[in-house]
Amino acid sequence: VNVDLSLTFQIGPDEEAVTKFVYGLGAYRLDELLSAEAEEAIRALVYSVTHDEVDDLREEFAKGMLSTLNSKINCYGVRILHVKITNVVLPQELQDRLEKTTGFKTKLGEEEKNHENRVRVFEDEATKGLEIIRKTNAREIQMLKAEQNRYCLERQDMEERARGNAKVQEIESNLVSALEKKKVAGNE
Repeated sequence: VNVDLSLTFQIGPDEEAVTKFVYGLGAYRLDELLSAEAEEAIRALVYSVTHDEVDDLREEFAKGMLSTLNSKINCYGVRILHVKITNVVLPQELQDRLEKTTGFKTKLGEEEKNHENRVRVFEDEATKGLEIIRKTNAREIQMLKAEQNRYCLERQDMEERARGNAKVQEIESNLVSALEKKKVAGNE
């Protein structure tokens, strides 16, 4: 990851600080020190966050770098006033991979939604099929119970008729036998 920084610093504010800078550090070594510290801070940032968070953390990172750099170079009479991240660029190969990864994640999300939708449709069809089977079975049970009740009533009716016919036959045979007895008694 390439990160461009803009640093604003001040040498001094007094003569003693300027003397520390000139004799203790110098312009060339200041450049080396700032470069090394900035690179280290950038490395730490890049390794601590994901690629999509780097852009979002510009201000937080700049504040952290300001305090870090000041703690390292204040002793040389230099004070960092502002740190600003001016540009963050990912290498082209990484950008291409990230675009493909994002595209793949999007496609994967769509496929998951399609799958969930198909599962829901299958579940709905299965539920509908089960409901049809339940209703059909309930009708069949109702028809069988009605038929059973009809057969019970028919059987009771047949039993009543048979009892009635038996009673009629018994009465007829009793009458016939009573008449026969009277005939026999009258013939005597």
